[in-house]
Amino acid sequence: MITLANIGDPVVAAQIHALQQAAYSVEAERIGCLDFPPLRETIDALQRSTDCFLVFAERGIIGCLSYESVETRATITRLVVSPQHFRRGIATALLRALDTRLPVGSVARASTADLNEPAIRAYEKQGYRTISRPVSPDGIALRQLQKQSE
Repeated sequence: MITLANIGDPVVAAQIHALQQAAYSVEAERIGCLDFPPLRETIDALQRSTDCFLVFAERGIIGCLSYESVETRATITRLVVSPQHFRRGIATALLRALDTRLPVGSVARASTADLNEPAIRAYEKQGYRTISRPVSPDGIALRQLQKQSE
């Protein structure tokens, strides 16, 4: 079940932090980055986030999508799934839930490591298209994707 989460709740924040540590560890290994910036985020920093947090819960939080939204623009700031639950449609369900929350005609953007093929496929499956391929300040090749909602 997907719900809007209160990141200020210490129990929720701890679950999301543990989830993203597990998911980002897999991504860091996949892209060959020993010092992957998302792994540096603390629980305190997570709780200070002003993002909206959608969580997929099934005996605990096993997926999370957070985003910033201003008028008709949304930026996905994290999309993580428990490694034990990869390839079960959780990322797809979270992306679809985001679609239902955005006004018609909105533009949603996301960014992921260019070597993170599973994430790129998940975004593309939902209609996101590559708009640029920048390099992060940490030297990580990125892929920025965008979708306009209908």
